[in-house]
Amino acid sequence: AFHAGLINLKRLQYAEGCYDEWYKGERGFAATAFTTFAYASAALELTDQLPPQTADLLRETLAPAAHWLLARDDLVKVNHEVVAAAALAAYGRLAEDELALAGARAKLRRSLDTQRAEGWFPELRGMDFGYSALVVDYLGHYGRRMGMETVAAAAGRVVRFLVPHFHPDL
Repeated sequence: AFHAGLINLKRLQYAEGCYDEWYKGERGFAATAFTTFAYASAALELTDQLPPQTADLLRETLAPAAHWLLARDDLVKVNHEVVAAAALAAYGRLAEDELALAGARAKLRRSLDTQRAEGWFPELRGMDFGYSALVVDYLGHYGRRMGMETVAAAAGRVVRFLVPHFHPDL
């Protein structure tokens, strides 16, 4: 199933490494970040079980996607940037790619620089509860690959902001 999914993913991929999200020709940042994260993370869990031809196809598919993400940012929607940082962290660990790991660190740093004093991260210049929760999730995914100490303070601030809104009686 993993190999079949990769074949389909490769078919959908543009030569430069990205994928469309909604519209043909869109070359979507979010679609590329989330998909790269999902396959790299799954591969890290399955790495000993992947047949050589699947591992080869995985590298052939994820390397261009990771390098496409390295060259772009989406700080208008910070959740996308945090997902891209987690994707590059997972891919970097999988491929032992120091450029991807450096890119993951840079994306995380740029994302953390946008965190507001109250703890939330901007989405289209405003606060969004759902995307703030998603940021917490992907900060954890990033931390799993790069060290939780890299995200603990930022994640704690956003959680402290969110909890009273989700559970007013704590």
